[in-house]
Amino acid sequence: MDRSRPRATALEAFSLTGRFGGLPNKRTLVFDQATGNLLATEEQLQGDTGKLGVRPYSVIAYTTVLTAERLR
Repeated sequence: MDRSRPRATALEAFSLTGRFGGLPNKRTLVFDQATGNLLATEEQLQGDTGKLGVRPYSVIAYTTVLTAERLR
């Protein structure tokens, strides 16, 4: 087994759609399948972008979780 390369991580993503904050959007949460740790989130506008001046389906927020701890 070649240990010089990092092992691939199986990911699982879940999306929620709604009008969080007033405009139609989709929020996606990405988890590490083995540990259940949250790895990233993304918020994307859907359809009407109101007065923001961006195209529909624009990603307006993306967060990457670098470290996490579990509380007991």
